[in-house]
Amino acid sequence: MSVEVERIRKLVSDGQLVDAVELPSNHRRKTDLLLDLEEALAEFDDDANYAHFVVRVKRSEKPLPTAEEVAASSNSQGIDESFSLDTLVSETLEMSRELSEDREKSAAEPTEKHDPAYLFESAKVLEENGEHELARTVYRNLAKKGHSIAKALAGIARAYEAERNVNQAVHHYEEAIAYASEVSYYQALAALQIRVGRDAHASETLIRALGAPGLSDLQKFDFHKSLGNCYTRMEDHAKAEHHYLRAYELNSDSDSLQVNVGTLALQKGDAEAARKHFERALELNAKNDRAVSGMGMAEMASGKAQRAHGFFVESLKLNPNNLGTLFNLAKCAYELKKFDEAARLFRGYIDTNPPNTNVLYTYAGILYHQGKYGAAKEEVDRILASNPDHAGARELGELIQKA
Repeated sequence: MSVEVERIRKLVSDGQLVDAVELPSNHRRKTDLLLDLEEALAEFDDDANYAHFVVRVKRSEKPLPTAEEVAASSNSQGIDESFSLDTLVSETLEMSRELSEDREKSAAEPTEKHDPAYLFESAKVLEENGEHELARTVYRNLAKKGHSIAKALAGIARAYEAERNVNQAVHHYEEAIAYASEVSYYQALAALQIRVGRDAHASETLIRALGAPGLSDLQKFDFHKSLGNCYTRMEDHAKAEHHYLRAYELNSDSDSLQVNVGTLALQKGDAEAARKHFERALELNAKNDRAVSGMGMAEMASGKAQRAHGFFVESLKLNPNNLGTLFNLAKCAYELKKFDEAARLFRGYIDTNPPNTNVLYTYAGILYHQGKYGAAKEEVDRILASNPDHAGARELGELIQKA
């Protein structure tokens, strides 16, 4: 944990960031104590004929010297007589004036930890370093005190989203939108709903977003394209086509839109139309791995497994972490009885990504068909160690034993 995060964490734990915006009534700051002293001095100074001092003297065993004795002792020791009562009065009043100026400056310029902007910055640092609960504490306090309520609620939502508490995240994004219909809040909420498979809810959010004032053409394009994607996954082809057409009217040169429309065409069983959209996407962006993979899917739909295999391999060279393309490659490998490229690409994915049971199982099957029974058994054992009830892995393990 960085020094900055540790410092902010301590401030939150000590309550300094939590209650900084509105100090409790029993809290006395240093400047408050200075104010008391100045008030006392002001009362003493009301009588212009006298100079007054508040003196605290420690008692001694010997009698205190008289003024005459002090004066005589000072002269005998060669002390500068210019160090007079008038000098002391002048220096004391000057000190009081400086204290007053410091207090006024402090009041005009509050300390950074009492500044809402600083609190938002601190909460963001906590977010970025995984201190989600502490970040929520700061955001809640800001919302409670009325400082940028929508922004604070969106911060709470992000912290819950990072902890995969979807329901709480959705609730707080909705609350943020209720306070301020900002495009970024709609985008964040829709993206979360899409990630967790709530396409119907996401489409509702996106339609509401399209009603927000002041949208740019780019924002409208993104919303219509996302709506087309949602309706494609929901297999509502008419609505998907409607929103894709609206997106196309806003930006006809989007390679990602061409890929999405091609995917819709495949879903409708029109491989030739799909191929044309994927080809157009590649004209716009030759490195669009999804367009290359789409060409492979169009070839598979046309019964051309060998050509499809080549497209899937090329797509994985551009993006080796596309799971959909990996599994499509495995289908081609089984159909063609051609496993070397698939084995290499699956191994590369496994070595660079968190464990995925489906990937391990598919890879184990590929190794089995390559005749690499020892390596296949290692993968099966790895699956069963984390999921003993995996029926496919158990069955494959039995086949390996009989091989």
